[in-house]
Amino acid sequence: MNAELRQIEEKLGRLIDTLDGHDAGAIVAATEALAADVARLRNAGIAPSPASAQAMAYSSMIDAILGKLTQASIRANMHRAWTRQRLDGVTAVRSSGATALAIKY
Repeated sequence: MNAELRQIEEKLGRLIDTLDGHDAGAIVAATEALAADVARLRNAGIAPSPASAQAMAYSSMIDAILGKLTQASIRANMHRAWTRQRLDGVTAVRSSGATALAIKY
């Protein structure tokens, strides 16, 4: 299970990096890779008893993964808001009838 958690943490880091890069293809690929690892984790077996040192290590890894999930969520929400603003701007330009306006990036 340790290896599976490390892979998920690594894939989350890649997803965060791709979200920062604004590349839709890379975001889809990173999301699919993460989903595959999460599916494998579901089949990985039962965690050790709560009192073991291994369980405490898993707990700290899970906390790190949850932190990265929060980072990915924030970036995804920023992308959604950015895309919505861009679409609203394009709609405003098209509906104004102006043909010579340049859209600023």
